[in-house]
Amino acid sequence: MYKNNNRIMLFFIYLIAILSVGCKSTQVQPLAKKQLSPLESAKKDYLDSYKEFNKHFANFKGELEQALPENVDKKNIDKINSVFYRTEFDVVRINGVYKITDIYISHFYEKGSQYTNSRKGMDIYKSDSRFLLRLPPNSFNYKRREDVLLLKHKTQVMQDVTPQMLAFKKDLLAHADKLLEIANDIQKVKDSYNYAYDNLYDIYKKNSAEWIIDWSSKPLIKVDFSASSYMTVLAEEIQSELKTLQAKNIKHVDDYSKRKMIIDELNEMNYLVWVKGKSQPGQFKKGDNVCDAHNKMGFIEDANGNKLKVLWVAKVEDEKPLFWFGNIGYDNINLNGELNSFKYAYTTINEIRWLTSNSVGQCSFDI
Repeated sequence: MYKNNNRIMLFFIYLIAILSVGCKSTQVQPLAKKQLSPLESAKKDYLDSYKEFNKHFANFKGELEQALPENVDKKNIDKINSVFYRTEFDVVRINGVYKITDIYISHFYEKGSQYTNSRKGMDIYKSDSRFLLRLPPNSFNYKRREDVLLLKHKTQVMQDVTPQMLAFKKDLLAHADKLLEIANDIQKVKDSYNYAYDNLYDIYKKNSAEWIIDWSSKPLIKVDFSASSYMTVLAEEIQSELKTLQAKNIKHVDDYSKRKMIIDELNEMNYLVWVKGKSQPGQFKKGDNVCDAHNKMGFIEDANGNKLKVLWVAKVEDEKPLFWFGNIGYDNINLNGELNSFKYAYTTINEIRWLTSNSVGQCSFDI
């Protein structure tokens, strides 16, 4: 009996030992943290700084609206972005720290938008001391190859200039009423341009007709970095440009509208002349000016019933058929002449043909 008990006890000891070994927990070793490459690390730091940089300026429009009285119409306030997005800052590295030193402001053109900045970008690989920064700062960008040096500098720029930009933004908000006034002027320029004639300025340029001052050739306006200097330029120079543009747009859009209406009326009248000539043959006499569907111009030398002897002297080039009978285009408007004048290119010819009277129509040309 004693031996059996010993055997049983040994069995249990043996079983417990086996189970202890078999059920021993396996310790999970944590994965080694992946080491970022220098480029990846620099890019991560840049993106983190960029996110932090953005949050200070992401709602600038909302802050402007809050700075204005509640009873003021603010619907055009976002038009001030036409100014902000073309404002640039010179960021210079001084004693290892980046600081904003100057502001550059570009000019407007007839559609109510500012000219694209004409300055050349700074090359970080020639000098690491200078950057361009746009307003709002969340449009900060530098399109060059991405490398550790560049990313580190971009990160430092954002970190260093943030206090300056926050102070600048605070001072700008104190001028919210003037910024709204300028935004309203920008909208007036857009309205005065009249996008129904979206190629109007190109038409005037093609005709060498004066419209606006060529502000695209003027240098950007440079001022010291301060909100007061910036607002002085906007109020005294930019706002003046906007008012000049508005007046010129109104004048030239009105002028073009009148000329366009005259061309429409002329085409309608000339088309009826062509139709009448088809339905009422025998109306011509010697000496009449006539044109045909192929845009030839000439004179009747003899008329005998429905038979006409025509001397063709010229032909309109590069225009649609029936130019003289309903197809004078708006591109033919002579912006430098009288309201009812139009222009066309032609070549001279010298042909005599006998034609039927329904193949020509009376026209008025000047060659």
